This record gives sequence, structure tokens and C-alpha cells, in this order.
Amino acid sequence: MSGSKTIKNNSATAIAVVLRGRRGSDPSGGNLPPVSGVVGPEQSIKLQYGNDQNPYLNSLEVEVSSDGGDIRQTFVTTSRGGQGTLDNLFNTNNTLVVAFDASNCGFELSSRN
Repeated sequence: MSGSKTIKNNSATAIAVVLRGRRGSDPSGGNLPPVSGVVGPEQSIKLQYGNDQNPYLNSLEVEVSSDGGDIRQTFVTTSRGGQGTLDNLFNTNNTLVVAFDASNCGFELSSRN
């Protein structure tokens, strides 16, 4: 299905995610309405953010509530790109893997098919 991703949480805490697809193939073409979900610890969810005409992911926002604070990070594509770019990571893989590291209050992002 075009315009969908599986989000895998490799953490011991739940992670809220927001996906925004892009209108057309150019990242500056604007975003589709956001879709969101919560991925439980060591679980996965599948979210549909686009369609056959708009299959590209433009941004991913991740958030956890930890030790009395909300920690949020946003990954946004700003241009089309090849190997090693965020655009490539988002749009050439079916699964995005996120993890929260409480020791440094940061997120890790990787992908796989």
C-alpha cells in the first residue's frame, strides 16, 4: 500500500508518532494532513499517511513523556536526496525503527524493508 509505514519501537517506553506525507514528489510542495499513533514498548504499528498519488513521507515527529517532561524530536526532509539522506531513509524503506534513550533524552532513527 502506497503512503504507509510500519513504525517499530525499540524502546522500553511508549512513543507517540506523527507522520506527514508530502503533496507530490518535491518536499517543498506542502504536507498532507498528519496521522498519528502511539507505539507501545517493543511493539509496531502501521500508519497510512498518503495514497498512490502522494506516496512520499515528508516528516516524522516522535515524543515520549519521561520523568516529568515531554521530549519531542522532529525529522523533516527539505530536499530530495539519494543514499544517506533523510529523504532516502523515509522513502525507500517500509519500516521506520525508533528508539528513545533515557540516558541522553534522545531518539535514534533507522529503517529497514
